[in-house]
Amino acid sequence: MRRRRNKGSTLDEGAAGLVWLDKSLSTRRGMPRVSTKAIKSVMAAGGHRGGFATMHQLQHKTRDGTAFYSEVVTMLDEAEQHAQEDK
Repeated sequence: MRRRRNKGSTLDEGAAGLVWLDKSLSTRRGMPRVSTKAIKSVMAAGGHRGGFATMHQLQHKTRDGTAFYSEVVTMLDEAEQHAQEDK
């Protein structure tokens, strides 16, 4: 029997993959990068654990990490408020 993954772990892996991809593309001149908006959106949708862990492991986007973190947390709070309003 296969074990089902929960949505959070899949989004964590997706966010980690986007951060890794953006880091690897950042070293290549002329290559298109992964947009910060895309990374933040996946992290706000539930992949924040994997995204932040990978950011710190790769030391990517950590110079302005507190601003990045607070923006993702704000997006999470807004999503939670909208979910409560829909109930």
